[in-house]
Amino acid sequence: MSEGADLPADVFQVTPRAITTILARAAERGEIRPDRVTARIARLPGDLLRCEMMLHPADAPGTVLAEILDEIFSP
Repeated sequence: MSEGADLPADVFQVTPRAITTILARAAERGEIRPDRVTARIARLPGDLLRCEMMLHPADAPGTVLAEILDEIFSP
């Protein structure tokens, strides 16, 4: 957290861009209603991943993100 100010601003846009792409594809398939997806909902996977990485740095981020998406976000 203390090094966050030293990181390029676009670093914090990677996860939101990925989630936006995932949500757009899900909407195209008719799996979600995009009008029900708020900015907070779209930020949720990234926020959970960041929290997980701070509290449990030894866990593999790819595995954690997959669990967040499959077990929390998608349902």
